[in-house]
Amino acid sequence: MWRRTPAGRQRPGRCSGPGRAVRCGERPCDLDQDEYTQRYNGLVSRYEAVKAQFDEVTQMVADKADRKKLLEQFLHTVNMQEPITEFDERL
Repeated sequence: MWRRTPAGRQRPGRCSGPGRAVRCGERPCDLDQDEYTQRYNGLVSRYEAVKAQFDEVTQMVADKADRKKLLEQFLHTVNMQEPITEFDERL
């Protein structure tokens, strides 16, 4: 069932209640346990996939920040040294 929003757009109708959102005309008790479990497991698997992706990206950001800090320290050390003006075989 579709209903209009205040802006005139159409969207799937949802009845709202305290802590739940169900389609208009559908009561929460209309879902049987198997359907609920299937929907729940689908949402859990989507969450776990997105969480794994988020953790991977977060780790990549942390790794890049660590690498940046190491490079900044290296460049600071190089800039603090006196320039080499003559060839030294020991280097």
